[in-house]
Amino acid sequence: QKLTETLNRRPSAAELFVATHSKVDESGHRVWCDSYAQGVYDKYEQMKVGCDVHVGSEADDHLFFKACGGYNNKGRIYGLGSEGPSIFERPSRARGSTAEASS
Repeated sequence: QKLTETLNRRPSAAELFVATHSKVDESGHRVWCDSYAQGVYDKYEQMKVGCDVHVGSEADDHLFFKACGGYNNKGRIYGLGSEGPSIFERPSRARGSTAEASS
């Protein structure tokens, strides 16, 4: 909520990730909480190269979703905490697969 108030809009998935997984040190350099978090953000940045996406757009959020690996086996998105489901709709489990298989 603090980030939302600072930006005067809903933060993008990447902005939320940066705010919760990094800090800026005394010299002005970004320091990540761990190498995995840095790797996810680096992958996101690489995926953005050559794409015409704007920060906060749905396309930008989906690039971040791909970079972080999407939903894990526990139904969570790495780095987004409880905000993940509000940004990305969780795909429903295959419905009717057993009924279709038996018909």
